Amino acid sequence: MILGFTGTHKGMTPAQKAGVGRFMRRFDGIDFHHGKCIGADYEAWQIAQDHFFITFAHPSNILHTPATTYDEWTAKPLPPLARNKSLVATIDVLLATPKEYKEQLRSGTWMTIRAARKRNIQVIIIFPDGTKREEEANI
Repeated sequence: MILGFTGTHKGMTPAQKAGVGRFMRRFDGIDFHHGKCIGADYEAWQIAQDHFFITFAHPSNILHTPATTYDEWTAKPLPPLARNKSLVATIDVLLATPKEYKEQLRSGTWMTIRAARKRNIQVIIIFPDGTKREEEANI
């Protein structure tokens, strides 16, 4: 399984961090793809390190947002929306930690969720209060 991650540059809530840790604990050592951005991407990367994931970065070309991560592989930087679509094209499951409870139109996190749904990829959403919604792929 290849796990992808998306979240806000503002970071995760403590409840989201705990939920991400519980989810990742089930899959020690798998491939983990992230956006290499400050905030939630970096926090999820740190949790992935605790679980010995092999990490792959998909950075944005926006220069003020990259996080310092040490990854097995790093893609060419792309504009944020193209980067998010590229990340989705490489994964089997998307783990998302949006800052809102309802889908937003002008949000990179929600755009990535929509892209995963369109590609029929399983989506796990951990909301700010730690509640989780799993959306199975329709295969």
